[in-house]
Amino acid sequence: MPNNGPAVDNPAVLGPAGTLHMPLSDWAKFAADQLAGRAGKGKLLKSADAYLHLHTATDKSVPYAYGWSALERPWGGPVITHNGTNTMNYSVAWLAPEKDFGVMACTNSAAKNASKALDDVAGLLIQTHQKK
Repeated sequence: MPNNGPAVDNPAVLGPAGTLHMPLSDWAKFAADQLAGRAGKGKLLKSADAYLHLHTATDKSVPYAYGWSALERPWGGPVITHNGTNTMNYSVAWLAPEKDFGVMACTNSAAKNASKALDDVAGLLIQTHQKK
């Protein structure tokens, strides 16, 4: 029996996206489309306003925006982030649409420290980009 992959993933009821699986290259294309969408160049939604709506918190006291967390960061202004685990893997994406910049980090571990480790990796990538 495999110890990773769709055959041993969470049951569908625990997967908010239906236990969606994709290559990292496709996830990167999705993230790039989210960045392009705010500039009116996205392909998945009809308009820049649709992307802005998707990325905007529905309640100003809670930073939740239709699957994204909508936050302010000094390096990117208004940013959106999403992370997740299927109890075997962990991933995080940080996107700064107004800067047309984003980072993603993934690991095939869902250990307790995976979340912090990937946020640290994302932070290093952001710092490296800012030095350019």
